Amino acid sequence: MRCLSCGTELEEGNSFCTKCGLERSRIIGKIDRFPSELKDLVELLLGNLDEAFSDPSFTSIDQMVIKCTEDVYNVPETLRGRIYAAGSVTFAPSETYFLDISYGDRLLQSALFKNTAVIRREADDERYVAIYTDQGNYRIGSKVIGDMSIREVSRDPLVIVRYMNDFYMFCPKKGPYIELEGKAVMPQRVQDVYVNQKICLNKNVGLSIRLK
Repeated sequence: MRCLSCGTELEEGNSFCTKCGLERSRIIGKIDRFPSELKDLVELLLGNLDEAFSDPSFTSIDQMVIKCTEDVYNVPETLRGRIYAAGSVTFAPSETYFLDISYGDRLLQSALFKNTAVIRREADDERYVAIYTDQGNYRIGSKVIGDMSIREVSRDPLVIVRYMNDFYMFCPKKGPYIELEGKAVMPQRVQDVYVNQKICLNKNVGLSIRLK
């Protein structure tokens, strides 16, 4: 299992993540809110991002390491793993976001999350769109979105993760499904997305990340 805060592989028996210090019980508590079949997909995406950022040929300003000679206080959590200090380092609480789900111009649901959100169509006694986040689970029923319109959301899960200070999404669905700024996203491709950027699913269903 990987830490949902920084993506580091968790060592057996450790109570805390060895890189960012997040308590293991909090990590497990978050990821266990997801259906079991989605855990591997989230971990795979985080693992792929880890590989990209550790590749020597990959260059980004976000890879800069900040070295300090004294104690450091109230550093944003987005800089975890990149602050090295001779003394102690105190991190501020991480930012919280909303994932807004709309149909056309109508807002259907706002789902609270910090690091991870997954959306897909489900069915038990009725069809509904499920949103699983590290802060809770949400449901949009067919009475809200409509029996036909709900089919526009795929049963294949769309995963959105915050990694360092950026957002990435991935969906295993084959064929056209997602559009960003009017352009189709290549199937089964990890794609970076931005706060307030409109993500379209089959034209009518909209997603966007909003700072709380």
